[in-house]
Amino acid sequence: MKKKRPALLLILLGIVIMYRLYFGVISIETAGLYHIGYIPWSDAKGWLDGAESILQGGKLSGLPARRPLFTLFLSILLIVCGGAYQAISVAQAVLFLMVFILSWYIAKDIHNRLSVITFMSFLTVWHIDSQSLLMTENLGICLLILSFCLIWSGLSVNSFSRTILGFFFLGLSQAIRPWAVFILMTTPFLSFFNNALWKRKIQMFTVYVLMTGIGLSFHTIAWKIYNNEGTASNFAHTFYGQVCGGKGWKAVFNDPIYLKYQNENPSEKELNQIIYKRSIEILFKDPSGMVKATIESYKNYFYSLMPKAFEKDYWHLFLLICFIVFTHKKADADSLIQFKKKWYVIVLFLLLIVYDYKWFWMAIFFVGLTQLRSSSNKPINMFIMLYFLGILLSLPLVGKDGGDRVCIASDILLYVIASFGFSFIVSGHQKEDASTSHQLISMNKKEILNGVSIPLGMMVLLIASPMFVMGYNTDDARTGQMPHIDGLEISKSLNMDVIPSSIGSLGYWLDPSYDRNQGRWVYTTFQFDYRNTFFLSKDDEVIEYNIYFWPMVRNKPAMDRTFLVYPWVVFLNTYPHQLKQFDKREIIVVGTFYPRPKKEQYYDTQTRWIIVAKKIGYLNNDSKITWETIPPSK
Repeated sequence: MKKKRPALLLILLGIVIMYRLYFGVISIETAGLYHIGYIPWSDAKGWLDGAESILQGGKLSGLPARRPLFTLFLSILLIVCGGAYQAISVAQAVLFLMVFILSWYIAKDIHNRLSVITFMSFLTVWHIDSQSLLMTENLGICLLILSFCLIWSGLSVNSFSRTILGFFFLGLSQAIRPWAVFILMTTPFLSFFNNALWKRKIQMFTVYVLMTGIGLSFHTIAWKIYNNEGTASNFAHTFYGQVCGGKGWKAVFNDPIYLKYQNENPSEKELNQIIYKRSIEILFKDPSGMVKATIESYKNYFYSLMPKAFEKDYWHLFLLICFIVFTHKKADADSLIQFKKKWYVIVLFLLLIVYDYKWFWMAIFFVGLTQLRSSSNKPINMFIMLYFLGILLSLPLVGKDGGDRVCIASDILLYVIASFGFSFIVSGHQKEDASTSHQLISMNKKEILNGVSIPLGMMVLLIASPMFVMGYNTDDARTGQMPHIDGLEISKSLNMDVIPSSIGSLGYWLDPSYDRNQGRWVYTTFQFDYRNTFFLSKDDEVIEYNIYFWPMVRNKPAMDRTFLVYPWVVFLNTYPHQLKQFDKREIIVVGTFYPRPKKEQYYDTQTRWIIVAKKIGYLNNDSKITWETIPPSK
């Protein structure tokens, strides 16, 4: 008699949690790079500025106004985490883990158990690199995972409440981060692919559309509550780029009509109307541009169809395979022996070992496609096809600007298909769900009430949210224990002729080509920790210092513009013992800004920009700033 080991799954889930936290949050490759705390830049700066504006009782404009739900989410995290950016990044990673465990609880009733385990295994390596970054994609991915698990589970066990709740989260994920809006239009037609009476089909279709609309309406509600009048989305810019042949959203900035009206200082909403009108004129005048952009969009999509998680190193695979094999209910000695005897399994793993992860992925994915086609009458398979149709319809509208986001919406679909393929390879067949149609799904009032109760409760909380977040006082996390220090105060304290700028305000985009800031006076604050200091010298002249090394997020070039950057502060002619006096103190560094530092100028910085420190300040016992010149006299 086989013994069940319920604790095994919990142990493996714990391993997954530690794996994701270690790789995505704690582990970081320094590779000679030196870091300076957390400084929000680019999109991250916009989201956090918007979140702090909400907490101060203000309204949103610009970037944070385009995704008010995510900005509201960050404002709540600022309250919970006490304004600490490091804690916010970790909180996002923990949120993913909570969603992962909840999704397993939801999906564990699906009849094709091995497919579910494989699908959850794929999620363990999905977006590890960016799970703690301040990106709308992270929150949207969490909701997308919940949506798929609820719909898959609902269709498998004939639970209408789960299915419609899944459609709600599908709409809400699009409200947080639009992936491919046509998905919301194609997937409700799932109701027509069954043997039920037409009246029942229409009823189901209506409920699907209603629940999807409720999820999407959260964006509209948040927009009305938190945004200033005249704000608008930036899709008009993307659409213009598409009708001009796929030139991207920046193409409109060179349009003469756009430049003419921009000089009149219109609102974002008025400017969008001008861009839309101009785009339609170009489209009717020369539709070939849109055709070219559409072809390019499809080409780019199918060229990058493989999820990026499968382009990683082999060691990613170790946890994945272990999680699949040892959580399968037939993972005993006898079944593993039979598993090894299958010739196509041996071929599959030879491809994996001899080549790389991509071959493993391609093999199980194409096997999954054959299974998808051979049993197309299954509700989940029809949902997959309709979802994929929505992706294809969305591609012409987003082009290269939104291609990466469409790929995220596509990745989760590919994971489901590949999980079907792996299940078939191991078990020899794909288990049928309890029903091959929606005919047996109960649509009684209790089922519908169970499905809509959570969305309606969340809507009430959203409407009431200003009572809890607007006007909530919080410290500015960028200055740590010195929230009230600004450039003007520093200038007066040092009797400077100029007012130094915060390092986070030099530019909206992290671009070291900002030569106009060469030699500009800047300042930043952080807590000095002598134990985390790295001193490197060259001819006893230059000492570089690792400022408050906090190994939280992997430093990859692709992430620079989206999250938090790690610049250097250089202390010229300074030695370790001279900085001991600042240990465990919150200090201010005032210095000059240098983009693209040259190796012959300073020690091999391997960074995009540096601050050459001139003054170090700290608060003394009477809360006044005491300044030391670099190099310190002591």
